[in-house]
Amino acid sequence: LDADGDPYPGFGTDGVLIPSVFDDYSKAFDCVIVNDSVIISAAYGDPTVSEDFAIVKLDQDGNPDPGFGNDGISILNIDQLTYGEDIFYGSDNKFYIGGTSGQGGIGNARDFFLARYNYNGLIDATFNGSGYVKTSVGNAWDHAYSLDMAPDGKIVLGGFTAWGPTGDNDRALARYLNNYIPPPPFSADFTADNTTVCEGESIQFNDLSSGTIVSWNWVFPGGEPSTSTLQNPEIMYSTPGIFDVELEISDGTQTASVLKDNYITVGAYPNPEIAGLQIVCSDDEEIYQTANNPGNNYLWEVNGGEVISGTGTHQITILWGDPGSGSVILTEESPEGCMTTTEEYLVTIDECTGIKETSRNAIKVFPNPVNNKLVVSCEDLLSVSVYNVYGQLIVSTEDREINTSFFDNGMYIVFVTTNKGKTGTKKFMIEH
Repeated sequence: LDADGDPYPGFGTDGVLIPSVFDDYSKAFDCVIVNDSVIISAAYGDPTVSEDFAIVKLDQDGNPDPGFGNDGISILNIDQLTYGEDIFYGSDNKFYIGGTSGQGGIGNARDFFLARYNYNGLIDATFNGSGYVKTSVGNAWDHAYSLDMAPDGKIVLGGFTAWGPTGDNDRALARYLNNYIPPPPFSADFTADNTTVCEGESIQFNDLSSGTIVSWNWVFPGGEPSTSTLQNPEIMYSTPGIFDVELEISDGTQTASVLKDNYITVGAYPNPEIAGLQIVCSDDEEIYQTANNPGNNYLWEVNGGEVISGTGTHQITILWGDPGSGSVILTEESPEGCMTTTEEYLVTIDECTGIKETSRNAIKVFPNPVNNKLVVSCEDLLSVSVYNVYGQLIVSTEDREINTSFFDNGMYIVFVTTNKGKTGTKKFMIEH
């Protein structure tokens, strides 16, 4: 019938078809449609002689399928009469048929009948050793009309039983063990060996889907490659960010998918640069810093001095020790665990003896703060160098007066050398 319930003209004669494999006595009891084919549970043969069970497969045009059973029909002769009242197609790709088998009557009992067939129409001999089973419920007439499969794979037949010539009928149920365990529900799922990585690292994805799967289609925004049809792909992420992952699976007839939002976090490697004086006086306190990235951890390593404040932050104060060579090394770590360590930031620790031993006032800079012109006062002055707080040289001169009109606002350090080989430093502020 078509969608309106009218006979379908392209099937048989005006929608009515008698399968060519049927004989004059054949009866059809139930059918199931699988992949556009019709599988029929039937009886075959003269009931006065032997009415056998038959299973038939027809294509969508009503023609017997030559690859099913014996040219489209499979006949089972086990008793004078065997009916298959109900047919069920399991997720194991097998056909289950329930009905009745036997002659009927006292001494010739008719029993519940259950058979299992392979997809090719041949009886499945792995089921009960023969492919079928007969079960006596009463002592005269047992007839199963319906069949279903429980979630655990057990098979249930429902029907009636007659206990004697009086026709005293009762409802009857029988449950059968089955050597088939149904697969878990068809669903898509996956996991990853790591969901937080650093740029340039790879992630191993593992399929956790259930069902009989024949294809996998992955989508990895931000990943390389961005798609994959492997079951368990390895994907590299080179760009920092937060990314989704999607998987679609198929068993050949149906699909299932899962999308995990914001599943992968890719962190960037920090790029720390140390700023601070590279020529200092012993016993001086100097500030060293890098760009502040909230959430990052900062590990400072100092040789030739000690950190007296700012441990774990982007800015520290170092008290420099004895004259000689010093260094600063910084390791910065992001919340994703991405770490970068700088090269040694070399520092020269000068005695600054001639000036410092005489007086801290041996070097004077004024005005302080200064706007456009700075004056440096020091006995036996040879040269003056001005550095910013990042250790960058701004001016080097032999003049006592320095044009500061082009300096940015902030703190600067004057490094003074005398013609007697003495050195010293002084800080000043620029305020325009």
